[in-house]
Amino acid sequence: MTPISPENPLTSEDAQALLAMLPTRVEIKRGMSERELNQVEERWGFRFAPEHRTLLGAGLPTGGRSWPDWRDGDAEKLAEWLA
Repeated sequence: MTPISPENPLTSEDAQALLAMLPTRVEIKRGMSERELNQVEERWGFRFAPEHRTLLGAGLPTGGRSWPDWRDGDAEKLAEWLA
């Protein structure tokens, strides 16, 4: 994979390759739509970095303590993540 830079942004293919490297205990759900990403940002008052949006659009990693479930996660747990 080519290093990510402003001249070489993360592609969907790169994001899928990164997701494939995650441990098997991490579930990869269907990627988030632009609408879903916008709703998360509006609800929680922050903006995903462009690379993070690309990654979450390619697949939504969930499980364990490393990955919040932005689509179906418990609101209290998500608030703890962001605190």
